[in-house]
Amino acid sequence: MDSNGNYKETTQDLIFLASEEEVRDGGRWGLNAVSRKKTPTMQAANQDRTGWLQAGSNWWYYLETPYASVASSDVGGGVSYGGDIYWGFTSSSGLGVAPALHLSNINAISGTGTKENPWRY
Repeated sequence: MDSNGNYKETTQDLIFLASEEEVRDGGRWGLNAVSRKKTPTMQAANQDRTGWLQAGSNWWYYLETPYASVASSDVGGGVSYGGDIYWGFTSSSGLGVAPALHLSNINAISGTGTKENPWRY
Protein backbone atom coordinates (compact mmCIF):
# COMPACT_ATOMS: atom_id res chain seq x y z
CA MET A 1 0.00 0.00 0.00
CA ASP A 2 1.38 3.43 -0.87
CA SER A 3 1.11 6.69 1.08
CA ASN A 4 -2.31 7.45 -0.45
CA GLY A 5 -3.87 4.13 0.53
CA ASN A 6 -3.58 2.65 -2.97
CA TYR A 7 -2.75 -1.01 -3.30
CA LYS A 8 -0.20 -1.56 -6.00
CA GLU A 9 2.02 -4.18 -7.49
CA THR A 10 5.70 -3.37 -7.88
CA THR A 11 6.99 -4.28 -11.31
CA GLN A 12 10.43 -4.31 -12.86
CA ASP A 13 9.51 -2.88 -16.25
CA LEU A 14 12.47 -1.49 -18.12
CA ILE A 15 10.54 1.62 -19.23
CA PHE A 16 7.83 2.99 -16.94
CA LEU A 17 6.17 6.07 -15.47
CA ALA A 18 7.40 7.00 -12.01
CA SER A 19 5.03 6.70 -9.05
CA GLU A 20 4.22 9.38 -6.49
CA GLU A 21 6.09 7.28 -3.94
CA GLU A 22 9.27 7.40 -6.04
CA VAL A 23 9.28 11.15 -6.75
CA ARG A 24 7.87 12.74 -3.59
CA ASP A 25 10.08 14.71 -1.20
CA GLY A 26 12.14 12.22 0.77
CA GLY A 27 10.93 9.42 -1.52
CA ARG A 28 12.92 6.56 -2.92
CA TRP A 29 14.67 8.75 -5.50
CA GLY A 30 15.38 11.63 -3.09
CA LEU A 31 13.84 14.28 -5.34
CA ASN A 32 12.44 17.69 -4.45
CA ALA A 33 10.30 20.20 -6.35
CA VAL A 34 13.29 21.57 -8.25
CA SER A 35 14.58 18.17 -9.39
CA ARG A 36 11.08 16.98 -10.40
CA LYS A 37 10.74 19.71 -13.05
CA LYS A 38 10.85 18.60 -16.69
CA THR A 39 11.52 20.75 -19.74
CA PRO A 40 10.60 19.73 -23.31
CA THR A 41 13.44 19.53 -25.80
CA MET A 42 13.49 21.76 -28.85
CA GLN A 43 12.68 18.70 -30.98
CA ALA A 44 9.62 17.86 -28.84
CA ALA A 45 8.39 21.47 -28.99
CA ASN A 46 8.88 21.59 -32.78
CA GLN A 47 6.93 18.34 -33.26
CA ASP A 48 4.09 19.32 -30.92
CA ARG A 49 0.86 19.55 -32.93
CA THR A 50 -1.10 21.31 -30.19
CA GLY A 51 1.07 24.39 -29.86
CA TRP A 52 1.22 23.93 -26.07
CA LEU A 53 4.87 22.96 -25.64
CA GLN A 54 7.63 25.53 -25.51
CA ALA A 55 11.27 24.49 -25.40
CA GLY A 56 12.98 25.80 -22.29
CA SER A 57 9.76 26.04 -20.24
CA ASN A 58 8.91 23.58 -17.49
CA TRP A 59 5.91 21.36 -18.24
CA TRP A 60 3.33 19.18 -16.49
CA TYR A 61 3.61 15.39 -16.71
CA TYR A 62 1.76 12.33 -15.48
CA LEU A 63 2.77 9.88 -12.77
CA GLU A 64 1.61 6.26 -12.80
CA THR A 65 -0.13 6.63 -9.43
CA PRO A 66 -3.96 6.66 -9.37
CA TYR A 67 -5.82 8.52 -6.63
CA ALA A 68 -7.86 6.07 -4.57
CA SER A 69 -9.75 8.66 -2.50
CA VAL A 70 -11.84 9.79 -5.48
CA ALA A 71 -14.62 7.58 -6.87
CA SER A 72 -13.50 8.23 -10.43
CA SER A 73 -11.18 6.20 -12.56
CA ASP A 74 -9.74 9.23 -14.35
CA VAL A 75 -8.05 10.99 -11.43
CA GLY A 76 -4.34 10.41 -11.14
CA GLY A 77 -1.09 11.92 -10.06
CA GLY A 78 1.11 14.31 -11.92
CA VAL A 79 3.85 16.88 -11.49
CA SER A 80 3.18 20.55 -12.21
CA TYR A 81 5.44 22.93 -14.11
CA GLY A 82 6.66 24.13 -10.69
CA GLY A 83 7.64 20.59 -9.63
CA ASP A 84 4.73 20.10 -7.20
CA ILE A 85 2.87 16.80 -7.04
CA TYR A 86 -0.84 17.22 -7.75
CA TRP A 87 -3.94 15.11 -8.32
CA GLY A 88 -6.16 15.85 -11.29
CA PHE A 89 -8.16 14.47 -14.15
CA THR A 90 -6.12 12.29 -16.47
CA SER A 91 -8.35 13.36 -19.33
CA SER A 92 -6.92 16.90 -19.13
CA SER A 93 -4.99 18.02 -22.18
CA GLY A 94 -1.58 19.61 -22.22
CA LEU A 95 0.18 17.09 -19.97
CA GLY A 96 3.11 14.97 -21.00
CA VAL A 97 4.85 11.83 -19.87
CA ALA A 98 8.35 11.47 -18.48
CA PRO A 99 9.39 7.85 -19.00
CA ALA A 100 11.87 6.45 -16.54
CA LEU A 101 14.33 3.63 -17.21
CA HIS A 102 15.16 0.73 -14.93
CA LEU A 103 18.75 -0.17 -15.74
CA SER A 104 19.86 -2.32 -12.81
CA ASN A 105 19.58 -5.52 -14.89
CA ILE A 106 22.07 -4.34 -17.50
CA ASN A 107 25.58 -5.61 -16.94
CA ALA A 108 28.38 -3.20 -17.80
CA ILE A 109 31.35 -4.77 -19.50
CA SER A 110 33.77 -2.03 -18.50
CA GLY A 111 34.01 1.58 -17.36
CA THR A 112 33.35 3.56 -14.22
CA GLY A 113 30.45 5.72 -15.42
CA THR A 114 32.46 8.94 -15.53
CA LYS A 115 32.87 11.30 -18.49
CA GLU A 116 36.47 10.15 -18.90
CA ASN A 117 35.63 6.45 -18.56
CA PRO A 118 31.93 5.87 -19.50
CA TRP A 119 30.13 2.54 -19.17
CA ARG A 120 30.67 0.25 -22.16
CA TYR A 121 28.18 -2.55 -22.79
